[in-house]
Amino acid sequence: MTKKERAVACVELLKAEFPDDLCSLTYEDPYQLLVAVRLSAQCTDARVNMVTPALFEKYPTPVEMAAADVEDVEELIRSTGFFRTKARDLVIMANQILDGFDGKVPSTIEELTSLQGVGRKTANLIAGDIYGMPGAVQQLLPPLRAPRPCHLHRPESTLRALLSERRLQEDHQVKIPLVFA
Repeated sequence: MTKKERAVACVELLKAEFPDDLCSLTYEDPYQLLVAVRLSAQCTDARVNMVTPALFEKYPTPVEMAAADVEDVEELIRSTGFFRTKARDLVIMANQILDGFDGKVPSTIEELTSLQGVGRKTANLIAGDIYGMPGAVQQLLPPLRAPRPCHLHRPESTLRALLSERRLQEDHQVKIPLVFA
């Protein structure tokens, strides 16, 4: 099976398993999704959705966030974990959006990854969900095996479980591109 055929098979399995899968973060505009995704690192989407209403009430746009006191943002997002780093990143990111992108969330992967605290996975999510651009996140997976029950919510674990029936018989790590359309 070629890499392309494996990628297509993975996408088809994921589509069959999650036909109506939508982003579970609550947001109204690109800025809010970007902030919510940044807060979701090492945190559940449910927790982020509990924190963001108060955060967006106080800091609804990059303009307000850029002028925010980092300590105040820390208090609002404390329950998401790693709140000091996240608060600092959010204020810096808002300033970068104002200074470099005229107050608008950028649309390309390169521009998005230039923002503080934004990696390729976040950039792909924003580019896909907001701007409708197909993206690809290449995740290095260990050899396929059944996932541990406590990690069933992770996409890579779900992919491993789905593929276990059609297991790729390889003794080394497999690079499986996860394609989001």
